Amino acid sequence: MMAKEISGFDGLITELHATMSYTAMAKIFGVSKTTVYYWQHGKVKPNKMTMARIMPIIEDMLGLSMYVNQIDDHRNHGGPPDNQFTWRKTDPPLLKKALNYMIHYAGMYSITNREMMDTAALYIREIYKEYKVGKTHLAMFALVALKVASLKHLHDIDISDAITDGEIFDIYWNLLSKKLI
Repeated sequence: MMAKEISGFDGLITELHATMSYTAMAKIFGVSKTTVYYWQHGKVKPNKMTMARIMPIIEDMLGLSMYVNQIDDHRNHGGPPDNQFTWRKTDPPLLKKALNYMIHYAGMYSITNREMMDTAALYIREIYKEYKVGKTHLAMFALVALKVASLKHLHDIDISDAITDGEIFDIYWNLLSKKLI
C-alpha cells in the first residue's frame, strides 16, 4: 500500500483534521482553534518557535494515524494508541466535553504521552457509556480518568491542585480505580 503524498504545513493539518477536531488539535498544540483553522487554510503559518514545538507532535500523530489505517483491527492490540481521545461526530455532546476536559488537564500537566491519554479517554468512553456522567461532574470525571491512566502507565501525576470537588472525585475514583487491577 502506497502512502499518500502530503504537501506543505497546511496539508499536514488537513490530514490531522480528518481524524481530529480543531478544538482537540488546538488543545494539544496550545493554540486557539481559530489558529488551527487558519493554519489549515494557509492564511497564517506558525512562527519558528511554535513550528519547532508542534512538528514532533504532528509527526507522531500522523505516524499513529498511518499505522492505525494500515491494520484491519482498529482496537489496536499492543500497538500505538488509537486516538480514543479524539471525539467522533457520533459521540454525545457531554462525552465530547469530557474528552476535551481530559485533553485540557493533560495540557495543564504537560502530559505528552499519547498512550496514557488514549487510556484515559478509553476509560472515559467506557464509564460514560455505562453511567451517563452528569454535566456538573465532567471535569472531575476527566481528571480522575487521567490520574488512573497515569498510574496504569506508571507516571504518577500530582493533581491535588485541580480537585475542586473531593466527594465527586472520590466517587469516580472508586469507579475508575478498578481499571488499575
